[in-house]
Amino acid sequence: MKQLWEFILHMITASQLKFSRNILRLSTRELCALSGVSPATISRAENGADVKYSTIKKLAKVFESKGITYPTSKSLKHQGVLVDFDDSHNQSCETKNYLSEGSYLSRS
Repeated sequence: MKQLWEFILHMITASQLKFSRNILRLSTRELCALSGVSPATISRAENGADVKYSTIKKLAKVFESKGITYPTSKSLKHQGVLVDFDDSHNQSCETKNYLSEGSYLSRS
């Protein structure tokens, strides 16, 4: 049976890892010292490469110890999703225009 942290790890994205490090104003080397994860592996994780669960777990533990929290499937079950209407409307219009042009069908 999977541990709770394994379910949480599936929800932590590369951009969340990078954002967490940046919001805490940690350099890659500082995060390396705190987590025991090499700077190269931190960079790979932040750029979306496949890394081990144990690596993400180490990084998440550092961030959580400094007050960063990540959503769990259980917490999301009881929360709504916030959507900026203007952004979603604009994106819908852009997508509609793009599809109506048919340019996505041409091969370059």
